[in-house]
Amino acid sequence: MAELAARPPWPEGPLVVDLDRLADVSLDDLEALERRGAVSVGAVSGRCEGPALAAALAVDLLVAAPGAALGRPGEWANVVVRRGAGIAGRKVAAYLALTERLVAAEQARTWGIVSRVADDPLAAAAALADEIGSRSPRAVRTILRQAHRGAAADYAQARLTGARLPG
Repeated sequence: MAELAARPPWPEGPLVVDLDRLADVSLDDLEALERRGAVSVGAVSGRCEGPALAAALAVDLLVAAPGAALGRPGEWANVVVRRGAGIAGRKVAAYLALTERLVAAEQARTWGIVSRVADDPLAAAAALADEIGSRSPRAVRTILRQAHRGAAADYAQARLTGARLPG
């Protein structure tokens, strides 16, 4: 069964990250989230801004409520541009960082940031994490390793370019 977390340290098995309650994350925490060998599914019901937006790009899958909105990276813009470009493309990542606008969950889904829109994102994220957690751990690790290829370089570059980030 998937564990629910809103802050590090991240549990070992399938994980649901409650982005509405996310607290005190650092660049190292996001990198650790992406390097996990088990699936992580984010859930957001409200506004997903700053560090929560960076975490939304770090989880493997993201479920959002119809009324959720994502954007306004603030001081996390460097990470959002670097990680977002690999997920949604450089123009979408630049749009989010340059305009500081919020976009609706359905728009974020069409851009590839949100995996699914659901009325109860926590329940849907838990069901998805449990479903994936029931599959072969080796197959899941292999798929996640391929999906996150290049993430370490993105985080390293964010550090080198002087991203103003907590932690």
